[in-house]
Amino acid sequence: MRIEKKYSELTVCSYKNDISQFLLYIGLGEGDEASEKFVPNDVTPNMIRGWVMSLSEQKLKSSTINRRLSAIKSLYRFLFRKGHISTNPMQLISSVKKGKTVPTFIRESQIGKYVLSLLDCGDDYKCEKESLVLLIFYCSGIRLAELVGLNVGDVS
Repeated sequence: MRIEKKYSELTVCSYKNDISQFLLYIGLGEGDEASEKFVPNDVTPNMIRGWVMSLSEQKLKSSTINRRLSAIKSLYRFLFRKGHISTNPMQLISSVKKGKTVPTFIRESQIGKYVLSLLDCGDDYKCEKESLVLLIFYCSGIRLAELVGLNVGDVS
């Protein structure tokens, strides 16, 4: 990973830890001893699903579980590409769905005070520009991408 994909040292270390945790889960122990005992063809999709379930039971975030799955997927893609395995059990494993986050809102009583403070910029151009951006967001419900692409001619 470090040489072929030019991943950072931290990413390589994280992937190594994720793979080590998987090897520990499937009963191979820890460290170099686990790596030596590891027979990639012995791993089944059910073993991987069991590991994912155990990670879920530990109340890990879906993004953490998906990153750990990504490490195992990368390992098996590499082993398959190099001809060390004939089938890839990770092809049958999908990522964990991410939960939707609930948006937070500013109370109407708070927004009134905030809008009034935005209108009090005086002659400060930067303050006026930032206030205008926030007021357009609040008053129109425009998306950030739409606001960025907004031209003077688009406004009547």
